[in-house]
Amino acid sequence: MLDKLRKCNNVEEVIKCIREFYHSYDSSNYIPGIYKEGSFLSTKENYDGEFYAKLILRPDEKDIKQTWMKMNLSYGFIDGSDEREKNDISNYIYNLIVQKNYFRHTVYTLNPYLYNDNESAIYEKTQDNKSVANLVYYDPTFSTNEWPILISKNDDEILLLKKSITSFINTEKNVFPHYVLSVEFEYRDKKHKIDDFVEYKKDGCLITKERTNDFIWLLGTFDIDYITPKDNDLKIITNQLNGNIRNINESNWNDDVDAGLIVFDKKCLKYLKERYIFLEFAMIDMYTKDSILVDFVSDKIVFWEGEFNKLPYEVKKELEKYNIKKKMNGIISPAMFEWQLNGNLDYGKYEPYYQKLGKYILENYFDIAYESRISTELPETYNDLIEKVNELLKLLSLEYKQLYKYEKGFFTLEKVLNNKYKPSPKISAELFDYFCYLLLEVVAHD
Repeated sequence: MLDKLRKCNNVEEVIKCIREFYHSYDSSNYIPGIYKEGSFLSTKENYDGEFYAKLILRPDEKDIKQTWMKMNLSYGFIDGSDEREKNDISNYIYNLIVQKNYFRHTVYTLNPYLYNDNESAIYEKTQDNKSVANLVYYDPTFSTNEWPILISKNDDEILLLKKSITSFINTEKNVFPHYVLSVEFEYRDKKHKIDDFVEYKKDGCLITKERTNDFIWLLGTFDIDYITPKDNDLKIITNQLNGNIRNINESNWNDDVDAGLIVFDKKCLKYLKERYIFLEFAMIDMYTKDSILVDFVSDKIVFWEGEFNKLPYEVKKELEKYNIKKKMNGIISPAMFEWQLNGNLDYGKYEPYYQKLGKYILENYFDIAYESRISTELPETYNDLIEKVNELLKLLSLEYKQLYKYEKGFFTLEKVLNNKYKPSPKISAELFDYFCYLLLEVVAHD
């Protein structure tokens, strides 16, 4: 963002640059509620510039007569019934993201005035020890389909779910007041100069220049469009259990009547691992802890149609391009077949060791695995293999030598861990399954 801002010659170009940044999220379900780049004061970073922005809601019938209409991360709202407060515009402004205290540290959260009512489709799950509140938005039609309200991309960017503020914007209800979405930003830079001005003011926009000596210092507030992506029909093929294929039935939630299997190329795993961990047959959302069934068969990832439909739309849409759109055979593992179709609760004997270990972790170490983002799906490379082995040893408080067996597999894996052997992806997967067998041999006898 700083690099783009430094190419701006005047304040109009600065506004255009920032607007384009936010409009780049028009096709996403999320938008940066807080965004920060650079460091103006720090001597440890070679930025010499800083851009900070936050989103607010403001009544559309009120003119912007001051910039930074709401103090950063503060909240508080007055409904306008008190005549003494009507002249103070800040009483009618929401910061979308505010801070709260949680066990001696601060947590970013959605402004509670935006969801503390009986009709809200937002609720707070048990707070994890993270920097953002564990808030979720649920689909009123199918309440187990949940989306995280806030996603922390890093320390400097917090994404906000657009759906969480829909009732305040673009509403046809006779509610006072109606709101528009605005950006409040601060831009300071020692490496950049723009055409001189004192104040820039137009409808829905006010920018002021705070300093005129050796660096730029701009403060601004201006409106942006509120655009939510349209949920277009998915172009995804479902394999019916009778061997036929059909288009996905997006209204199927439980597979009881018209069960089907949806197959994806395993290349989608890179995308899924940004948000999910995999333990046995569970794909667990790192933001909401929601879990759905998933199966791995060779180089494919397989979902039951009813389970797939529970995923957030943006995830399903991203997976669309990986969908294998042809009739497939052998697309369900023996263990999944026994469990889901034969109703055999002794399906574990059909599972490979990496799935058996996943089940053991689910039952005994889930909270730690969830916090540490530990998965037990097969590794893609030997580097993945080393990382997974070390993570699991740490999780179970073991050292590799404690797994000792006088077997070729043990010594081969030891060479990998000592960087003396780099196996192929196929061998890496086989060694990981063998390692899970060694772990289970030890933990089962503790």
